[in-house]
Amino acid sequence: DVVRVATTSGLRVTRFTNDTDKPSLVSASLNFNSLQLTLSFSETVDASTFVISEVVLQDNQTRTVTSYSLITSTVQSTDSSQLAVTLSTVDGNAVKRDQQLCTGTSNCHVRFSSLLVKDMSGLSVNALADGSASPVTVTTDNRAPSLVSFSSINLIPGQIVLSFDETVNVGVFDPTKITLQSFFEQPLSSVPLTGGTVIGGNSASVTLQLSDSDLTVLRADTQVCTARTSCYITIATNLVRDMDSNINNAVASGAPGVVVLNYTKDNTTPTLSSFDLDLDSTGTLTLH
Repeated sequence: DVVRVATTSGLRVTRFTNDTDKPSLVSASLNFNSLQLTLSFSETVDASTFVISEVVLQDNQTRTVTSYSLITSTVQSTDSSQLAVTLSTVDGNAVKRDQQLCTGTSNCHVRFSSLLVKDMSGLSVNALADGSASPVTVTTDNRAPSLVSFSSINLIPGQIVLSFDETVNVGVFDPTKITLQSFFEQPLSSVPLTGGTVIGGNSASVTLQLSDSDLTVLRADTQVCTARTSCYITIATNLVRDMDSNINNAVASGAPGVVVLNYTKDNTTPTLSSFDLDLDSTGTLTLH
């Protein structure tokens, strides 16, 4: 039988062996719905020693085309053998924007130096250098992108800027799904766009150059976007897709509406560019 040892008669340990085993990465997974990178180690690690900039995602065990080092993401504060890294907006959008990186498990690997984290005994993690990067199991994004804000309209060059909650694929952007209107519901006037050109690449912020015809109609309208308070936007589905081909959520007319945040009116003086004079029939002078 085991003999009870009272708290006042504790026995001193006769042999103590320090932990000499460095922690190692066991597995990694990346979920684009929760924007969470989960790193599982061989033992409990000290979360306070975690250095986020040491995390590098790359396309293969040995980098072939592309890689990305995390910048502003955050790690959980609880010590554990499994640490959850929440990707920041900056890091999440950067990874999504790169179509050769972590679009699936086959092109997603993680590497880091020994500075990444330490165990509870202060031992640094075993490094994973380029050439030995560990595979990352990827859960792809199945969420529809949403409009976060109607960031700006500038009627001098004729540009609008839309901000989404994630990187979108501007290659499939359809301006005809946008309507500008004077109020969020029952507007006195509205201007549905007929075209336009996206300036820049895939991003969470999309700049659209309005077509000349739409800009002419908009400038001539005495109700729509004559001031910030009369410049609202609605968007239909199929305006754009995210990098996993999820179709955007619509923004319908109605309260509370989406009003432009920054408004620049057209204060340029019109100038005559050309004229036509018909002396044969009507004697009409046309100014352009």
